[in-house]
Formats: sequence, structure tokens, C-alpha cells
Amino acid sequence: MAGSLRYLPSGNIQLRVYIGTDQATGRQLVRTRTITTRSKRAANQELARFVAELDPLRQNSDAIADRTMADRHCCVEGSAP
Repeated sequence: MAGSLRYLPSGNIQLRVYIGTDQATGRQLVRTRTITTRSKRAANQELARFVAELDPLRQNSDAIADRTMADRHCCVEGSAP
């Protein structure tokens, strides 16, 4: 599943897009955006735009996770990146 809508008590809608898994911690990486609309159709259109905006990040999530892991390892070892 690429993205989802979450209806907030305030009446706003939170868009959530899964972009991958952090290999260091095993946690899911999710990006969010909050919008104000009453129309489910408009919310779904905005979700589609948000997914398209984050698509390059989703495709590169493994490379980003590898780089993040290398940065953490480098910092743990005490040497400069």
C-alpha cells in the first residue's frame, strides 16, 4: 500500500505515505502531510500527488537506509564521515 488517509478529530485529514524500512532499527519510514478539505475525492487526489512527489524517495529507500546505516556506523566508531 502506497498511502492512506487518516481523519483527525480536528476535521483535517492526514496523508500518510510509506517510503520503506530503516534497516538499522527495523522501523517503518512514513512521511505525513496534513490537509484541510471536506471532500474525500479532493483528499484522494492530494494523496495521489503526495505519493507521486515521494516516489523517487520510495524507490531509493534501500539506498538511503544503507547510507544512514553507514553514517551511524561511522559515528559509533568515532571517525569523521
